[in-house]
Amino acid sequence: MSDLDEFFSMLLRNPNTCGFLEDNIRQGRLSTFPYLVVYEVFHEKVVVFSVFHASQNPDKKRKM
Repeated sequence: MSDLDEFFSMLLRNPNTCGFLEDNIRQGRLSTFPYLVVYEVFHEKVVVFSVFHASQNPDKKRKM
């Protein structure tokens, strides 16, 4: 959970740090890989769609 808290703090400071997954949806990796955070930036808001374990089917992270 502390890695997730650190990731969210980083998103608050700079939400555009992570690369794009598709369209405007971004994906960032936690320091405790294999967890990924899938999110989108809307003006001043960050919407997190999922915290995803990379061993799952990758199609699941796109189902929002």
